[in-house]
Amino acid sequence: RLARRGLEFYLAGGNLAGALDAARVWLRISPDDAEAVSTEMALSAASGQTSGLAQALRKQIDAATDKKTAIGQAVAVLSRMPDRAVAFSILDRAINESNAKQSVSARLALADMAQLAGENERSLTEAKAALAVAPRSEDAAMRVFEYGLKVDPDQAQKDARVFIAAHPDARRLRLMLTS
Repeated sequence: RLARRGLEFYLAGGNLAGALDAARVWLRISPDDAEAVSTEMALSAASGQTSGLAQALRKQIDAATDKKTAIGQAVAVLSRMPDRAVAFSILDRAINESNAKQSVSARLALADMAQLAGENERSLTEAKAALAVAPRSEDAAMRVFEYGLKVDPDQAQKDARVFIAAHPDARRLRLMLTS
């Protein structure tokens, strides 16, 4: 509890290096505390110390019973990084080495992170992979449309129309297509 309190004081004072040290002490004292683990990873990412981060995130994803939540937590950790390309690379390694690599949430997380990193082709590829895993997923179809507009606008519109024809209840995609 003392290490956690020290972390809070360092964060309140804006001392990232001190906060990271306190988080590491907290993690050594409580290695099974999920909050200690995620706090240490987030502070490491924010300070640019990414060595071993992909492996740590993969282990966290693999150990989780709720893969979607674990992937979301990994994305939250990496979203603090100033370099989006490095963040995407780390997420890519963590997911593709994990036992969740074929899940819709994994493919959508990669699509979103690739888009943030400016990798339009890769974001579209990952969105299409998510749609292949879950052909009825409107979220995946929306990403295929949105990210496809930056790669091949005509094909993106065709793909959206095909999905809407097969899934008439896809109102959100229909709204995206008309706007």
